[in-house]
Amino acid sequence: MEECLLEIQDRQQLIALQFYLKDFFQKVSGGYYNYNHYKVLKDKILKSKATACVVNFNYDTLFENSIGGSKWEEIDHYIRGNIKVVKVHGSCNWSYVLKKDVEDDNRYGISDSYEYLKEYPATVLQNMYHDKRIAQSSSTSSIHQFPVIAIPTFNTKQFFCPDHHISELKVAMHQIDRVLIIGWKAGDIHLIKMMEDNITQPVAIAVVGGSRAGIKEVRDKLSNIKNATFSMEVVGFSNFIKSKECTTFFGV
Repeated sequence: MEECLLEIQDRQQLIALQFYLKDFFQKVSGGYYNYNHYKVLKDKILKSKATACVVNFNYDTLFENSIGGSKWEEIDHYIRGNIKVVKVHGSCNWSYVLKKDVEDDNRYGISDSYEYLKEYPATVLQNMYHDKRIAQSSSTSSIHQFPVIAIPTFNTKQFFCPDHHISELKVAMHQIDRVLIIGWKAGDIHLIKMMEDNITQPVAIAVVGGSRAGIKEVRDKLSNIKNATFSMEVVGFSNFIKSKECTTFFGV
């Protein structure tokens, strides 16, 4: 993905990609199954009587659907309850919004949000804000809606969730006693820095990756976290779910 994006220089191509990813992952999210690995994790958390803060890098809503998220109506429902979900790269059901200037729209013949963002990117970027509602539809008669989708390049520096979601994550980092990493390659430098600054008490870190080499790379990148102990390593998400390591990690 990163190599492909290096060839995309035109801003309009990036805008088109964001709208495409939003539509694509909305379709992916429709492939939810009642039994899946995410539900196993949810059940383990609840049975352990613990609370959890899940940093989710996926644009789809498969994880939150597994914990009742299909009933959520507002973006702040993600950070309520015993299982909080912080989607640092955005989500296919979130939107940035900008109140429409009906006069300008009529003058320039632009009512479609995609066309508006292509035509006035600076105006949109300076004035857009997160919609508090979870977006289920395209633009209304009064607002433009734009994707909350981080393009996954190495120079992505900002978080795409609301700032107060990041504040909740920092609070959680001060309170946690264990960390479970599944499939993350530890490529988000800003998130690693946050972990180094906010994880201040002893934590056990379990890493589930696609290969031993990948797991070692994650360990190396997180080596500056104070008081961190890498307690277990498992290759493969499915293998972890069925393993004694999973039972040991959650204590149930």
